[in-house]
Amino acid sequence: MEIIGEALNAASKEDESLVEIIPDLPRIVALRNRLIHGYDSVDPEIIWDVVKHNTPMLLRQLKRGLG
Repeated sequence: MEIIGEALNAASKEDESLVEIIPDLPRIVALRNRLIHGYDSVDPEIIWDVVKHNTPMLLRQLKRGLG
C-alpha cells in the first residue's frame, strides 16, 4: 500500500485527471501517508481489510483507465 500510494501520488502530480480514473486516489495517498508517518497508530486488521476489498477495484480502474 505504501508503494501504490507513493506511485499514485507522483502520477497524480504529473496528470491531475488521474483522479477521474481513480476517484479514491486522495484516500489512497492519505492511507500511504498514515502508514509511513503514523505507523504506531495503524490497525493491521483495517489495512488488511482495505487490501482485500479495495485492491481488486483499484486494479480494475487502472486497467480500464490506462489500458
